[in-house]
Amino acid sequence: MAKELVTIRDGETVDSDLQQAEEFAGYTTRNDVPSGTLEYKGWALPGTATSASSWRIKKSSFVGTVFSEEWADGDIEFDNVWDNRASLSYS
Repeated sequence: MAKELVTIRDGETVDSDLQQAEEFAGYTTRNDVPSGTLEYKGWALPGTATSASSWRIKKSSFVGTVFSEEWADGDIEFDNVWDNRASLSYS
């Protein structure tokens, strides 16, 4: 998996792949499974309102036998609103 520079708490950056970025301890997480083929997962610092534009959001879906994972805005930045997850653009 390709390495990326990932921003974490207080602007600190680390050289990490996406799997490691997901597993940083200390983040609040939210999961929404609106159907058997769709899931949204979000990460933010503890105490972040779901209406704040401070969330990293991933959409996972199944179409037939194909599983896909996409990120809101096509990136892993903490700049999305959890409450808007269903209407965001993913890639």
